[in-house]
Amino acid sequence: YQMLAPPAPPETTVASSLVGKTGYVTVEVVPGSIIGKVRISNDMWSATAATRIPVGTPVRVVSSQGVHVVVEGLDMQQ
Repeated sequence: YQMLAPPAPPETTVASSLVGKTGYVTVEVVPGSIIGKVRISNDMWSATAATRIPVGTPVRVVSSQGVHVVVEGLDMQQ
């Protein structure tokens, strides 16, 4: 099989490529801290935000800072 399809390099996700993607909070996001966790696709990311965001809230990535993301809560009433 490897002769037909040479092995591809492992794929990695860069935090900056997540901008605009949506997910949800799994550990409360707290301003000024990266203890919060969000699930985006199948990956978990450390997160911070301008406001406190509770567990289960849908979020959108607005930027990345190193290996963590900055998110904003989404209003599902829109």
